[in-house]
Amino acid sequence: MNIYQEHGFKDRQDYLTSLCDEYPKDIVFSLAELLGPNEDFDGLVVSLQDYAVEDEEDPYWDEDQYLDDPRHGQATGLNRENRGRS
Repeated sequence: MNIYQEHGFKDRQDYLTSLCDEYPKDIVFSLAELLGPNEDFDGLVVSLQDYAVEDEEDPYWDEDQYLDDPRHGQATGLNRENRGRS
């Protein structure tokens, strides 16, 4: 019995696929390839959790305040009037 079977999965592919239920597939497989199988139940999981935290919307972000600041509106070419328009 291998480590994946001990955790209830057929094999590594089955395990990684199960992680895709919670995290984006491209992120799961990229990190898994980068970290290698030795990190599947440790480093990979921690990295995915870190990714999820970083990916959450910042509760203190205020787009209107950001765009109203002339330093940002000028730098990005955006302002309240033209954001979201092509």
